[in-house]
Amino acid sequence: MEKRTLLAIVLSLMVILIYQYLFVPEPSKPPLKEQKVSEETHKSQDKSSHSGIISEAKDYPVGQEIVKLLEEQKKEKPKDIAIETEKYKAVINTDGARIVSWKLKNYFLTDDHENVPWKMVFWNRVGNSYKSYFSRLIGSKTYIQEKRDNIDLFQASDLDKAHCLQLMIGNSIKEDDGMAGQNTFNGVFHTQGGNVVLDSEHPKETIKFSYITSNGFQVEKSLTFYNDTYQFDVEVLTKNLKEFKDTMDYSILLGPGLGNSFQKGAHKYEGPLSWLDGKKIKYKPGKNASDIQHQGNVAWTAMTSNYFFAAAIPQKEESEVLISRPASVAKDGPSINQLTTIGLHYPAREIASGGFEKDSYKFYFGPKQYKVLEKAGIHLEQVVDYGFFSILAKPLIWLLNWFYQWMPNYGIAIILLTILIKIVFWPLTDKSFRSMKQMQDMQPKLAGLREKHKGDPKKLNEELMGMYKEKGINPMGGCLPLLLQIPVFFALYEGLMVAIELRAAPFMFWITDLSVMDPLLITPILMGITMYAQQKMTPMAGDATQVKMMMMMPLVFTVFFLGFPSGLVIYWLLNNILTVGQHYLILKKMNAVTL
Repeated sequence: MEKRTLLAIVLSLMVILIYQYLFVPEPSKPPLKEQKVSEETHKSQDKSSHSGIISEAKDYPVGQEIVKLLEEQKKEKPKDIAIETEKYKAVINTDGARIVSWKLKNYFLTDDHENVPWKMVFWNRVGNSYKSYFSRLIGSKTYIQEKRDNIDLFQASDLDKAHCLQLMIGNSIKEDDGMAGQNTFNGVFHTQGGNVVLDSEHPKETIKFSYITSNGFQVEKSLTFYNDTYQFDVEVLTKNLKEFKDTMDYSILLGPGLGNSFQKGAHKYEGPLSWLDGKKIKYKPGKNASDIQHQGNVAWTAMTSNYFFAAAIPQKEESEVLISRPASVAKDGPSINQLTTIGLHYPAREIASGGFEKDSYKFYFGPKQYKVLEKAGIHLEQVVDYGFFSILAKPLIWLLNWFYQWMPNYGIAIILLTILIKIVFWPLTDKSFRSMKQMQDMQPKLAGLREKHKGDPKKLNEELMGMYKEKGINPMGGCLPLLLQIPVFFALYEGLMVAIELRAAPFMFWITDLSVMDPLLITPILMGITMYAQQKMTPMAGDATQVKMMMMMPLVFTVFFLGFPSGLVIYWLLNNILTVGQHYLILKKMNAVTL
């Protein structure tokens, strides 16, 4: 009975592992010190104060003067404005006042590892890794560090395909041309600003852009950048230049044209994500390309990848989330996330002649640093998906980072974390192993009882329970401790899958990135060997078929773990080694060492 329960647990684990490979996207590919989100994000503000209707006459041109201004505006030619801080390099083009490039200076593209062992490209990659590694090892090939590209959150080779911070007059999302329709500001904004370089002595800069629409509105976009954060502020001021009052609504859009950090999916959800009316909403691709509108109290809306995201954070409540994404994409073309547009829309408002309407936003384009995002106070840390066991994953990742502070190598930090977890579960593992050994020793007597009372299940159960009570054995004593450890494994698995701390973090020798598979497959093979040794030392009860099935588990797990992140494999490998050592000590005390 105990063995069947254990078998059910192991098979359940296999089902989850198989699900990870067959029904989730494949993974895409170390940060410096933590960055601080602007203190303004932390403050609770009266969001309604960011907008108001001014009915007084201002010194704005009205009537026929608009025509003259439009003619002068046509003479403007688009130009690029470069922004550089300690965190990123950005490029704004005055055609639409759009951000057309946003590169993170401290994060680079990593190798794109194929993690499915039953694909030929997987083994080709392994072969190339062996050839490259041993060529450098024996000195037959000079190792040249390849130039790595920065992570792009936005990139544009064609302005028509990139609309980051693009403004759209009117709510035209329901039109056939979608968000990039003819109502979009495609004209050239006027600005007096030039290239900007920020540093500790010059930590802040605001650039203003101005554009006059054909229907008599002047739109000013002010972008304020900071040196010490991935966050920046945007203010949109809409002025009515006409001689009569009029209504206007607009949307502010991100995408399409997302960069290389959105090229491939990961084991976790990637795509549009919003915090709306106090809960997280995911927008998964549907069977058609219909657009989505969600009204409510929007705290933020974002496009997320496994390790990075771009978020728009409105500063007042009356807003609406807009999502436009294709139902499918070409096999060799851009990903569905790169073709997705997200945005925020405000309902139409009446603006008096010479009056204006002001809206404020905050944007965050950068890495998913949980502790930094948590300080924002608007649930922005929810972009980091720790999965079902997040309540365990968060403290485990916190401990991992704590160990890293004392030993600045995440591979060693994982080893220390594994040892700590093993110490915590040592008594449970000890009890489980001893219980299984006692159950194995009782098998001959149990078999005799079953034969004796095979026609009387009630009597058999009474005899079994009496024997268990006499020997002081809990029938579930071998399985229950294992059940308690399974959530910890899955929590660590989920945590390591999304922890940006492990991205491109080296360990030693051939393991240069703990977030991707072991390129030489050495650690997963060692893991399989240690798992086999553990199985051989574990007392097994049950019929011959069950025992043979259990002995196949090390091979099955090894195949699955070939493509797992090397950080997780190191955890499992070391846990096996410690468990083998613990079993040896227990068996030695019981004078029953068998290998």
